[in-house]
Amino acid sequence: MIVLAACLLVILIIEFILFFKLTNNIKISYLLIKKIPRKLFNIKISDLLKEKILKKYSFLLFVNSLIILISISFFIILFFLLDYFINGFLYSLINLTFSSLLTIFALFYYYIRNKLTFKFFKSF
Repeated sequence: MIVLAACLLVILIIEFILFFKLTNNIKISYLLIKKIPRKLFNIKISDLLKEKILKKYSFLLFVNSLIILISISFFIILFFLLDYFINGFLYSLINLTFSSLLTIFALFYYYIRNKLTFKFFKSF
């Protein structure tokens, strides 16, 4: 039962990450963090423009960080809910062999998913 729940959880997390494009949010946040100091310390940009740029970048960074934080919170709540209903679920996840099996399963699922979607869209 624990293995089935863990495999379904891995599939749910992968689909959640792909559907909400969380990797793009992480990339955008990283790029914004790199851009802010460049814009702030640029002598050629006026102070008024720096203020506008900083407000815009700060808001975008806040929104992306909030999306990432909500997603991580959702995953943590899901872990605890599964541990509440299935006793010993979190202990199984901490186990190194079980975690490595889940990682292999996740990589295998992601690989198969990409192959099937590529073949599906290639046929159209």
